Order: sequence, then C-alpha cells, then structure tokens
Amino acid sequence: AASSVEVFSDSVELKSVSIQRVWTAAFEDAHIALPKVVPHVVERVEYSEGSSFQPGSVRTVHFHKSMTYAFITSLLLNTSSNICMCAPPLLGYAEKVSKEKHSNHLVLFVKEKLVELDPSAWTLKVEFIEGGFLGILVKRYNATFHIKETGPTSCSVHWTFEYEALSEKHRPHVPLALKDTIPITFLDIQTFLLSHPEY
Repeated sequence: AASSVEVFSDSVELKSVSIQRVWTAAFEDAHIALPKVVPHVVERVEYSEGSSFQPGSVRTVHFHKSMTYAFITSLLLNTSSNICMCAPPLLGYAEKVSKEKHSNHLVLFVKEKLVELDPSAWTLKVEFIEGGFLGILVKRYNATFHIKETGPTSCSVHWTFEYEALSEKHRPHVPLALKDTIPITFLDIQTFLLSHPEY
C-alpha cells in the first residue's frame, strides 16, 4: 500500500500567563528558556544554521541521558507515562530501545528547522530533519504551532503534526506519543512562568 501523510492535532489551555510570555519562553527564547524550564530534561539548545529564531534557522535540542533512561524504565515496566518531559522524540527513543534492549542505540537529540514564522499571528512551523522520531517511528514529520489569546493573562496553544509513519505497525504509536508528551511541555512552561514573574 502507498504511504500517506497523516495529521495529528491537539491543544492545551494555559492560565494566568499572557500570550507574549508563552510565545517568548516556548519559541522565541526557547534556546535560553527550555534548559531552565525543564533542566532535568533539556541539557542545551544550540543554533547551528542561520540567526536565532528566523526562517531557515536550524537548532538542535540535546536531552539529558538520565531523563531518557528514566522514561525508558517507566515504559518497560508499563508504569504511567506522566513524567515531566519536554519533547515527543523521547518516546521514540524509548520505543526503539524497548524493542532492541540495547542502550547504545539511544539517540539524545533532535534537530529541527524553522520553515515558517509569523510572530504577529503567533504561528510557526518546524520541520524535523534529524534525530527524534525519524527512522524510529516516522519517515518524515513536521509541526505547526499557533497560540490564541483567550484573555489578558490566558491563552491556548494549538499544534498540528504532519507525519508519514515508518510502517503500518508504527502508525498507532505516533499519535499516542504526541498526545502524552506535547501538553506536558507547555504546562511546564506555564508553571515556570508563574514562579518566575520577571521572565
């Protein structure tokens, strides 16, 4: 059967934080904010091509090995996946390791390219070009994020992932991974901003 691109969309409501603060922490200054927001998950974020947060720029998110191993343990023991995580690729890594039982195959980064950006509309699109789900759960994938203002100090974050599953057996795992991990990222950002009013 011919491969096809599938779509997964979801959203999360954030309270007591303005749209500008969420945009800055989650996207514009993510290379600075993410290691502070989830220091136990993200080790560092580096831009390798182009200016920071401009169309065409490429950044690499490096994850802490200890966090990835902790998540793998929970997956192998079939315990709750409600672990504070930053990015969906971690589930891909855990899935691969759980099948191969060989930690040398662990990937600890994801490289993404910013392909579209419209700050006035609080919208951006990224293409994942290395690491992450690639070759583990999907052949290719990208994501579009859009923040909507719901009040002076509240907003909702909406996202749509377009992906081509690696195979038929991988298809059901992709939306489950995204559903489990993406909302936690933004809720962690909300928690960070509430405890750091100066940010």
